[in-house]
Amino acid sequence: MPDLAGHIARIAQDETLVRRDEANTSQTAVLPVLNAMGWEYWNTSEVVPQFRVGGGRVDYCLRDAERDRNLVLIEVRRTGSDLSGEVSSASSRVTPTLRAPPSRA
Repeated sequence: MPDLAGHIARIAQDETLVRRDEANTSQTAVLPVLNAMGWEYWNTSEVVPQFRVGGGRVDYCLRDAERDRNLVLIEVRRTGSDLSGEVSSASSRVTPTLRAPPSRA
């Protein structure tokens, strides 16, 4: 597994990151960190890009494919973006998506 601390240190030192758009931020920061954490970002049953949530989409959904459960939703923003208002908007879309499935008796 790649070194997570090394990736985070590299990202923290990357002065060009502030000038990158969402797609570049995703490719140079988010995906390497997911990989370092053990997520196979190339496996779309595990890391689903452009995942539909409510009436919109999030950039990634991390899933437990074996249990058919959505675990984490990731919305990527350009570094330095104003996130005020984003949290309440995202949480209203997210809550039903991350609820545990009914237990199977």
